[in-house]
Amino acid sequence: MEEINYNYLAYVHPTQIMGGIMGGAITLLDSGTIDKYSENQTPQGTFDGKDMAVAVSYAREMMPNCSLGATVKYIQMKIAGEKSTGFGLDVDCLYKPEVENLTLGVVVQNFGPKLKAFVSEKDALLPHDSLNLG
Repeated sequence: MEEINYNYLAYVHPTQIMGGIMGGAITLLDSGTIDKYSENQTPQGTFDGKDMAVAVSYAREMMPNCSLGATVKYIQMKIAGEKSTGFGLDVDCLYKPEVENLTLGVVVQNFGPKLKAFVSEKDALLPHDSLNLG
């Protein structure tokens, strides 16, 4: 497990054209070399696993005290020579009522089609579609 590497890079910048904020991010996960065993626990060599996600985001204030945002993500997972790819969408809203130190937020994460599967079936985005309130 000491070979696991996780890297994340993000950048956001206000835009003059659309009056909001644009952002981008890339996430890389390298699980390193993993030992492979048969059902009888006989060593079968090794394999590796790598995941990547690239995201582009946009957010803007839609009315006083209320902002909306969206993120489109491309996701790629590789393990033992097999590859799975897919897209996801996150949509969020922040509301600041006229109550001191209070902000309400809601987000729908990983909305979209299932990932193209490693073998023959389709897998839901991980974590699964969710609605969060905070």
